[in-house]
Amino acid sequence: KTLHMRLFVGGLAPNIKEQDLVSRFSRFGQVESVEFKRKLETFAFVNFEAQPEQIKKLISIYHHTKWNGHQMRIEEAQQDKMQRILK
Repeated sequence: KTLHMRLFVGGLAPNIKEQDLVSRFSRFGQVESVEFKRKLETFAFVNFEAQPEQIKKLISIYHHTKWNGHQMRIEEAQQDKMQRILK
């Protein structure tokens, strides 16, 4: 059974592009979309479909690793405010 999950990916270098994340994450499952936010730090939300074991593996491999000189943080994203209201 596959899960649809929204992952928060923080600590990204400003020059990281959508295709970079797709390339890095696609070996673990299907990247459905990537949404970048560039404020004081660069981060992204990645909508992802994969087996639960693959999601755990992705997080364990990449969480707190350096990529282009920045330390990535990967975790399950919090529901956005609108989704919480609609439930």
